[in-house]
Amino acid sequence: MDMDLKNCFRIVFFTFILSALMWSGFTGIGVSQAGSDKKTEPTGETTGKRWIGMNGSWGRSHHIWSDREYYGYRNSQFGIFYEREIEPLFSLGLNIEHTFRAEFRYATLWGTIPLSEDQVSDEKKAEEPEGPYSTKLDHKQAVFLGIRRWVFLPDSSIRPNLHLGFGISFTDELIVEGGTLYAFSFTGGGGIDMDVSDRWTIFSEVSFEHFSNGGQMYLTNKRVIGPESINTRFGVRYRF
Repeated sequence: MDMDLKNCFRIVFFTFILSALMWSGFTGIGVSQAGSDKKTEPTGETTGKRWIGMNGSWGRSHHIWSDREYYGYRNSQFGIFYEREIEPLFSLGLNIEHTFRAEFRYATLWGTIPLSEDQVSDEKKAEEPEGPYSTKLDHKQAVFLGIRRWVFLPDSSIRPNLHLGFGISFTDELIVEGGTLYAFSFTGGGGIDMDVSDRWTIFSEVSFEHFSNGGQMYLTNKRVIGPESINTRFGVRYRF
């Protein structure tokens, strides 16, 4: 089997395990009412609420933990998702609603970013021995995410929330020479949901976005990529 295909399978497997843990309630706390004397046995099954929705976002580069500082790029995203309310495997008696969202995003990345020497091919170094080195982004990306959401004040029409998600992305062209077209993706942040009717909800979120081919985690032997950004997102969802 081709080594690059093996590396891709490693990232897919790693992403699957994280998503399965999030779905099962490994990262959650219960949905039971605070102070209630009635005890319920968590089952891990859905509670009936389901939504479909879409959102759009815009973001700019923001370095937090990646070793490669991809400054100077922008991104825009359009997403569609299916979401359902679930119960975790255990409960701490807090009044928090839990949902799991399966989301597909189409993203565009653009801008000029600096590169370190180990991200540049030997041919490029021979052409420009002095540097500095940079690359222009004009890329499209397909992103598949599993997102766990914690919704506070679930009985209110305005509800703050937190979210954490993992997935995998595929880019139409290489970002750095010798890199990969696939990457592990991460999103995390918080926002506000606001009901506008019994079935329609609008929401706004601020999230930290990161994608990497896992070079620092030995998931690939290719050149490391790790762009990061802060995104502002607005969306709508419909309960059915």
